[in-house]
Amino acid sequence: MKNREVINWLTRIRDRLMTTNSKQYEALTIAIAAMEKQEQDRWILCRDRVPELRREVIVTDVETSDTYTAEYYGNGYWDTDTGVEKNRIIAWKNLPEPYTEEES
Repeated sequence: MKNREVINWLTRIRDRLMTTNSKQYEALTIAIAAMEKQEQDRWILCRDRVPELRREVIVTDVETSDTYTAEYYGNGYWDTDTGVEKNRIIAWKNLPEPYTEEES
């Protein structure tokens, strides 16, 4: 079962609970949020999907296995710190959220 399927099942189970004040509801909500974050942070193969145009993401270079930030310009072209590259990027993932101090 893939993460997205598990998230969907947990959401359905949580939404069937009779009260939103229960410990079970709270635990499922926390688990769903953690799995959604994990899903958002995963590497995506370029053959499966590319990011939105001109969106900055983290990429992996197929030739060197290095990771760096880049923007996708379509048709296999990426603008990276090392220059414009075509078809060298094998995978990408979203940039992490910036640090914010948590309230206590």
